[in-house]
Amino acid sequence: MRILKEIIESVPKDKKIEDFCIGFHLVAVKTKRVGLAATQHWEKGFKKLKIKVPSDTDKVIRWALDKEGIEVSVALATINSLLQVPEKIEYLSGQDLILKKGEGKKVAVIGHFPFVDKIRDRFKNFWVIERIPRPGDLTVSEGKEVLGEADVVAITASTLLNHTLEEILSACKKDSFKILIGPTTPFSKVLFDWGIDALCGAVVEDEEEVFRCINRDLSFRELRGIRKICWTK
Repeated sequence: MRILKEIIESVPKDKKIEDFCIGFHLVAVKTKRVGLAATQHWEKGFKKLKIKVPSDTDKVIRWALDKEGIEVSVALATINSLLQVPEKIEYLSGQDLILKKGEGKKVAVIGHFPFVDKIRDRFKNFWVIERIPRPGDLTVSEGKEVLGEADVVAITASTLLNHTLEEILSACKKDSFKILIGPTTPFSKVLFDWGIDALCGAVVEDEEEVFRCINRDLSFRELRGIRKICWTK
């Protein structure tokens, strides 16, 4: 959890939580802006109405280190709400960056994103690594064997929720191009220090619409009121 600890240490803590919402797929927290994160469920299921979130951001962001399930998602959404949106960004989705950097190369994607089946024929080799693999996916143990071969590695930012990001990065080829992708992605320079080359997430442009969508349990792909952005090292 060293990456999370360093991110937490770098986050400004002079704001209070003004509002939040928890949906089946996503969490949103409003402080200086609205931050997002994927909803991490407990093994026993989704307990949407059981979370009490204090206004103290310092207390909430530390849930990322010592809590589990949805509380970790709330912590990451709070961290993302406190981080400043970088100035030098591209309005580019993670899918587009994978295509841009991986064309004709060996590409590994950690997390079965909705777009993977559409782009798998664009690369020399293409692997999808998933904790709960679907047909054609690799298991986590199988994936470790191919990460050392991949030229481009796209990693779901949900690996910050389950504390597996450091292990994944250690298995990657040193000179591979590494992308952190998804709504949980923190726009923090700390991640560049750990070898990530690009951060692909989203910025909220219409807070009311985002809260409506999340309260309707819409997925990130269905979410309105956001703009996908990319920050490259």
